[in-house]
Amino acid sequence: MEHQTLLEDLGFSSKAAQVYIGLLQLGQATVVQISRRVGLKRPTIYLILDDLMRRGYVAAIPQARKQTYVALPPERIKKAFEEKREALNAFLPQLSALYNTNTAKPAVQLFEGVTAINRLYEEIVNSGEKEFLSFFSPEVVSAKADESFKLFLKLLREKPQVKSRELIYAQDKRHHYLRAAQQLPNHIFRFTTAKTPLSTDNIIWMDKIGIFSYEKDFVVVIQSKDVANTFRSLFELAWIGTSGK
Repeated sequence: MEHQTLLEDLGFSSKAAQVYIGLLQLGQATVVQISRRVGLKRPTIYLILDDLMRRGYVAAIPQARKQTYVALPPERIKKAFEEKREALNAFLPQLSALYNTNTAKPAVQLFEGVTAINRLYEEIVNSGEKEFLSFFSPEVVSAKADESFKLFLKLLREKPQVKSRELIYAQDKRHHYLRAAQQLPNHIFRFTTAKTPLSTDNIIWMDKIGIFSYEKDFVVVIQSKDVANTFRSLFELAWIGTSGK
């Protein structure tokens, strides 16, 4: 059953997986023998064998009286998937071009849970973006978010080529997050003079904006080149009027 489940995960139908495994076990067999082995009717077996031969997983061996079939080596399955992967890699730029041209309406995604938050931090730091921008207030974030912040700083520490600039609203300029962030040469932050704290962590990277809510443990990601560029411009305006560490 484990072998059948694996083949189904690789695109075989349940019955095709049964027939292929049965043939591997039998070595060489007629339709009648296969039918007895897997418990399927002969007309069904013929249809499945035709499909497996078309896909290159089974071969027919003509006999004087009865035609027999043999399963080809399982390496054929691996080769077929490698060929599909190569075809996909060749076609992917065209698909990406179609995806990137659809910018008339921003794409909005919602991710929930601490695991999703941490995964998105990893995506941001590993996205290939040379510099990303962020703004938030560490004091309004609950203590349960500390592990996420530690992960974020760890990721930055491991990617010194990735730069980060951050606008911070903080009454306590010795907050433990700020003390840890000061140790990173590729992470620069400034203090905003705004009158009210920022209730979410907000990050701008590539053509996306991530809005992280630690009170409810969710992230809203807006993907739009125009919107991201607008927020970048607003960030730069705010950055000019702020003070350093």
